[in-house]
Amino acid sequence: MQRVTHDDSRHSIYHLPHHAVIKEESTTTKVRVVFDASCETPKGPSLNDALLVGPIVQDDLRSIIMRSRIHPVMLIADIKQMYRQILVDERDTPLQRIIWRNSPEDPLDTYELKTVTYGTASAPFLATRVLQKLADDEQNDFPEAASVLRKDFYVDDLFSGSSTETDAITLRNQLETILAKGGFQLRKWASNKPAVLADIPIENRAIQHSVDLDRGQCIKTLGIHWEPTTDILKYNVKLPKPDSTVALTKRIALSYIAQLFDPLGLVGPAVTTAKLFMQALWTLKDEHGNIWSWNRELPSTLQNRWTVYHTQLPLLNQLNINRFALCLNWTSVQLHLFSDASELAYGACAYLRSENSAGHVNVALLTAKSRVAPLEKRSIPRLELCGALLAAELYKKVLASLRLNAETFFWVDSTTVLSWLQASPSKWNTFVANRVSKIQLATQKCTWRHVAGLQNPADYISRGITAEIILSSELWWNGPQWLHLNKTHGQ
Repeated sequence: MQRVTHDDSRHSIYHLPHHAVIKEESTTTKVRVVFDASCETPKGPSLNDALLVGPIVQDDLRSIIMRSRIHPVMLIADIKQMYRQILVDERDTPLQRIIWRNSPEDPLDTYELKTVTYGTASAPFLATRVLQKLADDEQNDFPEAASVLRKDFYVDDLFSGSSTETDAITLRNQLETILAKGGFQLRKWASNKPAVLADIPIENRAIQHSVDLDRGQCIKTLGIHWEPTTDILKYNVKLPKPDSTVALTKRIALSYIAQLFDPLGLVGPAVTTAKLFMQALWTLKDEHGNIWSWNRELPSTLQNRWTVYHTQLPLLNQLNINRFALCLNWTSVQLHLFSDASELAYGACAYLRSENSAGHVNVALLTAKSRVAPLEKRSIPRLELCGALLAAELYKKVLASLRLNAETFFWVDSTTVLSWLQASPSKWNTFVANRVSKIQLATQKCTWRHVAGLQNPADYISRGITAEIILSSELWWNGPQWLHLNKTHGQ
């Protein structure tokens, strides 16, 4: 920042309120400054009211994390103070003024922040667009790193990998070089292969050398926990224990639900249960027929229902999910998507089935998604069709993310849905025809098949189950047993 020595009336001026946020668990910056560009001025609008946020130029979180699961060698890092390495046009710095003094005894001074500032609406776009531009400028000299810069960064977090340790080291070196050309430094390096980080200074690693890794220290990246030493993904539910002395209100219950973060949908059945509870809260009426007040205690039936769910949620912390979703040295990959519906919700889940030349088969839950059924009643076959459409949409997301040449199968336990999909959309009424048309267009190179209801893992995500059942469900984590048969058993 620079001190303002004189005011120029030709410029618009805005002063940013700011305060410190302390994050004790941070391994680098424990104190961060948050700027409030949404604070209204005496004349009305805030700076953010006048800013355009810009388009999204990076892949979404689900795609990036999914793609990381097909790399045998994992590589993560983040850019040190990314926003602060990017200069703002000097014509705009008067809109980033702050009042500052080093001690209470000093007079107040006015400064202008010269770089992209966290808290302004356009900051994420400006920073990520700079990375895209850097990739465009340097792609001829660093083609692999430029591709990763475009696809495997979520804001300032790298979440990528390679097929071998040698390739990972090459990629790491290229990324450091290409980002240095833009004035960026990568830090918090971590990998499931220690040799990849052998020449990285200790201070630039996510886990310090002196830490006892056998104690299971995890790195939290993009809201998901990854343990490099064992190469597993973990969840860390930190909701406070249910307190019978504190009244459970709609506000409190919804605040708890908002803290559930499952970007891949790996614990989707438990999240479906939370979604159904949320729907019940939104439709809850008091004795006068009015919407239930935010701060009024919930009825005992809903409180008991929430307590049972809340009490079991910490069991998800016991999950150990293999980060790598393929078998080593795989020779063939298939994608299997299951969908199902109940009167309450519908959902879909995707599994990667890989097989190597020795006949070893690995089946892994890749991602899942659910939606609550609408309040207006629909028939089960129509909801099953909605589930099939959700599976088709999930397939498009997986295909764009992984870029794998995988044979794809869709499985439903509704013969009605299969008959709809086998005919021209023009044969059906508008509701069915629209969805059949979308499904057929998205899955024209895929195969649709029937699966018995008891062997359909999507049944769990369409109904919602407890954390306790998720922990022990082989069907949910590994799909039906027949998926694990190798070529000697046929298809």
